[in-house]
Amino acid sequence: MNNNTGMPGVQNTQYQMPLFDRTVNTECNNDYTLPDYMCEIRRVLGVEAHVLPPAKYVGSYEAELGGTVEYQVLYVGADGRLYSAPLAAEYALRVPLETSDELDMGEGVTCLADVAAESVTARVSGPRRLSVRARLCAHVCCLGICTPELDMQGETPTQSLQRMEQEVEQHMAFVCTAEEPIHLLDSLELGEGDNVRVVSAKASVVIPNSSCENGRVRLVGEAVLSLLLCLEESGTVYCEERRIPLQTDVACDEAEDGCQCRVLAHVKELSVTVEEGRVSSELTVECEIRIRRPMRATYTADIYSTEHQSECSYRTYRLSVPAAILGETVKQEHSVSLSELGLAENAEIVCAEALPMLTHWENGGLCGTVRYTLVTLCDGEYSTAECAVPLCVPAEEAEVSGFFATALPMTVQATVQGEEIVICSELFVNAEVLTEQVVRGVSEVRFGETLAKRGHELIICYPEKGDTLWTVAKRYSVPISRIMGAEADDLHGVRYLLIP
Repeated sequence: MNNNTGMPGVQNTQYQMPLFDRTVNTECNNDYTLPDYMCEIRRVLGVEAHVLPPAKYVGSYEAELGGTVEYQVLYVGADGRLYSAPLAAEYALRVPLETSDELDMGEGVTCLADVAAESVTARVSGPRRLSVRARLCAHVCCLGICTPELDMQGETPTQSLQRMEQEVEQHMAFVCTAEEPIHLLDSLELGEGDNVRVVSAKASVVIPNSSCENGRVRLVGEAVLSLLLCLEESGTVYCEERRIPLQTDVACDEAEDGCQCRVLAHVKELSVTVEEGRVSSELTVECEIRIRRPMRATYTADIYSTEHQSECSYRTYRLSVPAAILGETVKQEHSVSLSELGLAENAEIVCAEALPMLTHWENGGLCGTVRYTLVTLCDGEYSTAECAVPLCVPAEEAEVSGFFATALPMTVQATVQGEEIVICSELFVNAEVLTEQVVRGVSEVRFGETLAKRGHELIICYPEKGDTLWTVAKRYSVPISRIMGAEADDLHGVRYLLIP
């Protein structure tokens, strides 16, 4: 606590306050016609959706977000073989903003948005025609800069003011993006004489390690590339997983020593070619870096005059504080019987996919569900089976007020063991868990009539439970320095005080 006798006036304190913070949903419904060079569709086995981060525009009353959803449609062609069709759709969101005179609605607004596919389905309407429907879930938080003003009504001499100043450490959120994309290369050597066709290719990027220093962010992670390949002569389909190291520095003006950061990386472009006995892959990676920079702010917690009656009004500000930032790999193993999935005993697993969603906080962890889709081959026919498995990621114990979280499938493997299928997966969880810090400061003080001057007598004050030197000084309208009988603000054990 700092007791200051200076005139408060307008404060330089700034808080970062939410203008909008909630989860919103939207849907994408699109019809597609495959080009003639692609095989006709007999049956769709599954659709994976990769949601690219949105572009953001913040206006005076609402924020507009828009981006791209990339689909990978796995299907059985007219010839009975597996194929995939890369498709894309645009999504858009609009969210209203809560405005006030204290909030800066200009360049001071920071918009955070995590968008993921909650579900995606496809329906075939013709040999080369299909419709894809995706339900997207977006956690959107827009933050504005609030500059509180201390409104002083009436007049009182500056030297009569007693002011309690307190400090609060908040963690201001900033967003920066890499100016240049990151390019990664990979080459997979094939066996001698192997003639392969790339059925599908997908990649995710995980950045478990990042650090801020002097205007730069150090990123250390990897890209996980999954290839579904088909031997043309035999028609055998198999999976190859590749791990490509990523290590780079990204310029970011807001990055300083002591900052925390959460990195969202995604593959913007993926090109895979087969030539000269190898499968060559080129990835273009883009990154969004969310910085939490600790900043101290001083505010007026209380104020009064020693010469005039004083009455204060207060306002409460609720600030978000990162309790934990997670960037870790979570392993799952789940067994399910063949009969439960409706599969025959001679079913073979071709490949497996995972769709993880973290939806709520429960029992000290981030919780949700992983939906697994298994592509199987039985008696020459491809089919799919699905199951859902609970997901819980422990985090530090805290009074959680909210979180941002995404989960990416890194590897998914499924094997038939007797009468069961055992699914093993690695998921990368990227999350920021938030707690709330409450700040209560003076918003207005009203000065009234002049206080009667006391003589030279001493007042004996018997402190009540919960009293402090400040509350006693304010009650009797005297400076703390004139109270006798206590040396500290805590009056525990003090029987009485003398007030001149």
